Amino acid sequence: MLTQVGTHTFEVEGDRIWATFRGHVTLSEIRQFTDLVSHLEQTFGYAIILCELSQAGAIAADGRRHLSEHLQTRITQSIFVGAGLLPRTIIMMVNRMSVILGGTPRNDLFVNSRDEALAILPTVRAELLEKVRRKTGGDGDRP
Repeated sequence: MLTQVGTHTFEVEGDRIWATFRGHVTLSEIRQFTDLVSHLEQTFGYAIILCELSQAGAIAADGRRHLSEHLQTRITQSIFVGAGLLPRTIIMMVNRMSVILGGTPRNDLFVNSRDEALAILPTVRAELLEKVRRKTGGDGDRP
């Protein structure tokens, strides 16, 4: 499922969302993105977030706050592709804000290409399934 939100695209495929951010990102756009992530979490128990950031601009302050609050207790893994200095700094700030708000530290991954991101998906998926299994006491394989 491909969704166009402003200048950004969000493509959901199975347990992952491929987000391509182009230009400035508003609170409304971030909310639409986190709604899609929440749907994946409800379906699979986790979400894999792949973000193409080579053309990304700044995220509005209220959007960063919303991301921090949304990601506090989630079982997600974010993989960022092509993130320059500014996006990496913003990501680190969002993560720090989440910890300050009571969340756990995140281990976001940064890669240089889409192929590199896709190559690590099996390992990332296995780790998330194990987290779900530990959290739920089940087998971690939700439909």
